Amino acid sequence: MKDLSSILTQGFNVNNINPLWYLAFGVSTMTITHMTFSIEVMAWVSSVPFLLYLSITQGWKSRLAFFLALVLAWSLVVMKIISDPIPLMLVFLYSIPISLFHLPGYLIWSNFRNQKYALFLFPVIMIIMEWIQYTFTPLASWGVAAYTMHDNVSLIQTVSLFGLAGLSFLIYWVNVSLASIIVKRKISISTFQLPLIMLFLLIAFGSIRYDMSKGNGIDGVTVAAVGTDSKASGLPLPSKESTEHTRTALFRLTKTAADGGAKIISWNEAAIFIMPEDENEWINSIKELAAALNITLVASYVTPISQSPLKYENKY
Repeated sequence: MKDLSSILTQGFNVNNINPLWYLAFGVSTMTITHMTFSIEVMAWVSSVPFLLYLSITQGWKSRLAFFLALVLAWSLVVMKIISDPIPLMLVFLYSIPISLFHLPGYLIWSNFRNQKYALFLFPVIMIIMEWIQYTFTPLASWGVAAYTMHDNVSLIQTVSLFGLAGLSFLIYWVNVSLASIIVKRKISISTFQLPLIMLFLLIAFGSIRYDMSKGNGIDGVTVAAVGTDSKASGLPLPSKESTEHTRTALFRLTKTAADGGAKIISWNEAAIFIMPEDENEWINSIKELAAALNITLVASYVTPISQSPLKYENKY
């Protein structure tokens, strides 16, 4: 095991690199890990550069620089899913709060990183902060580490056992283990064998569970997504003619999807703009459409709750 440790760390000293480079690497790895256009495997190392930076720096200035880098990283992540007519400034309404929820995990770990059980401190605090965020705030589960595995069919099966927190814990555990190996230039059971064994067991469980589900003879259900070119943005509000045009297109595309065999059909977020006085009639028309086509329909729309200032309510 000593030879393996030397192979993993030979020739690399964490202090030989300018700390600012770790912040730059951290921003890059976080950006390409989360949300759309992501690289799944990067989730296992996305926090490592930030943890290395916190390991070799001290003082409030370094912590402020770290927080700004964290905000920048999440701003770039959120920016990837922003499109017209949503203004770019809304990025910070998500990136700053998400960064604030993640900040305690990093800072508390950095203060106690040399303690005996500090290795588990980082993942425990991170999943607690994630739970607080998606349980008590409108941010829901944005930025939760477990979502980075959405394309990994085997690993996401483990959510049935431990929930989002269990998978997030494993991802954070691997990250802090790698950071610990690099800084201390040695491996241990808790930083190498245990997370590796746990990862193997969970992949094996997920693979078996998924393969068993494919062989039990249950019929599949066709699911379809229906998009729209509706532009529910600021003032002036869409005209009745524009809304009716969008409604006709949505109903036509929904019928086309149902004729193609889809039994569950979902519209995109903010698919159409509906005035409050028309909402009851609108909901009844959606119910009639779903009943006529014999489908389950997730119909998303927005309605204004105030015009001065302009405020929307997002509904489905």
